[in-house]
Amino acid sequence: MENVLRAALVEIGSLKPTEARQRLEQLETEHSPRRKWVWARLGKCPLANALEHLAMLAKRTASTLGGDSADAMAKLYTEGAYLADEGAMRAAACVKAAEDTTAVQAAVRCVYLPWLDDTARHFQNCLLTKSLPIVAQQESVRAEEGVCILFADGLRFDVGQRLVAMAAERHIEVSSCWRWAALPTVTATAKPAASPVAGKLRGNRLESDFCPETADSGASLTTDRFRKLLSAEGFQVIGSTEMGDARTKNARGWTEYGEFDKLGHTLQGKLAARIEDQLELLLERVQGLLEGGWKRVRVVTDHGWLLVPGGMPKVQLPKYLAESRWSRCASIKDSSHVEVPIAGWSWNPQERFAYRSN
Repeated sequence: MENVLRAALVEIGSLKPTEARQRLEQLETEHSPRRKWVWARLGKCPLANALEHLAMLAKRTASTLGGDSADAMAKLYTEGAYLADEGAMRAAACVKAAEDTTAVQAAVRCVYLPWLDDTARHFQNCLLTKSLPIVAQQESVRAEEGVCILFADGLRFDVGQRLVAMAAERHIEVSSCWRWAALPTVTATAKPAASPVAGKLRGNRLESDFCPETADSGASLTTDRFRKLLSAEGFQVIGSTEMGDARTKNARGWTEYGEFDKLGHTLQGKLAARIEDQLELLLERVQGLLEGGWKRVRVVTDHGWLLVPGGMPKVQLPKYLAESRWSRCASIKDSSHVEVPIAGWSWNPQERFAYRSN
């Protein structure tokens, strides 16, 4: 039956998205009972396990994410549309063998990529009416006495919700909220915007590294300067294996942990199988800080990301038009006219960068 399902999933890759979703629902009705069989307990039904998440993906991508504004889209996304991203990720994590991975990837790509494309284009149309808030318009991340801020690079929304659920299962009191990431969504731009020293930074000229500058000296924000700003604001900069000293007066901490972004660049599609382990490590770090005396641990992140089996479609931007080219964006030369969308840098919207159209 796994062989039959594998062949069916491969075939789905050649169907139209609507037909593919209907077929996934049919397969789920047929194969879902197998998840309760002894073979599933023995690890012999990876495709049947993946099918549960593929069916969720099919359901959540049946219609484009709507909303007449970016904020309305965000509300719909956080209330349930994010489960499309989770479904794709969990389905990919269920399989290991090459032939099973190929089958799942074919099905995911068929229904997921068109939904992402339609949703992204609708989101961009919404931004034509109202832009996203710049850094100066968003409230800085704060920490009260006894709070340690834990920065986790690339903890995208659906993965963050899994962390919330895992924490609740361990009887940790937990709440969650969201905010817009700074643009472009690269760590150099978005991390300082999600830090308690955002108000000490400014954006003058968009350089090739996409970093803001320190407001007092105008120097480009390096790791060392970032940590000095945190210390000047009264934050203990705590190493990834350290606990800091929560007993001191007005104790506030900043620490960093997790490798979602780094592993994503390294592993690409194989990242899906590592998410659960990374969440376990992140939660252990949270528990360790709490046991070390911190009253609360506030987990913050800088940006999300997309992971599409087979890779994202590429848009070519000639090198001579750009100051620098990254995989998600490019800093364009002042005199250049590019045939791709451009947007304002969140640290200074007068400075523009190029990004792909979907």
